[in-house]
Amino acid sequence: MTPRQFLAFRDRLDAGSRCQSAQFRELEALLGRRDPTALGHYARDSPEHARIAAAMARPSLFDSFVRYLAGQGYPAPTAALSAT
Repeated sequence: MTPRQFLAFRDRLDAGSRCQSAQFRELEALLGRRDPTALGHYARDSPEHARIAAAMARPSLFDSFVRYLAGQGYPAPTAALSAT
């Protein structure tokens, strides 16, 4: 998507930003970003907080890929194998 295409509908998004998107925070956690301050944007008892915290507790996509490679007999860094 070009910047011009994005600007064509940006005004319809109101004041939304990535900091306000629980889905974006969950995706960040899935990809490996484990920033606990991200949870501070959501009430502790909210479903969003629970989903993001759960994603942070699971192995990241990279961790899973490294474990898969190790399981297939490829060398893998020990530190990556011992990650959450």
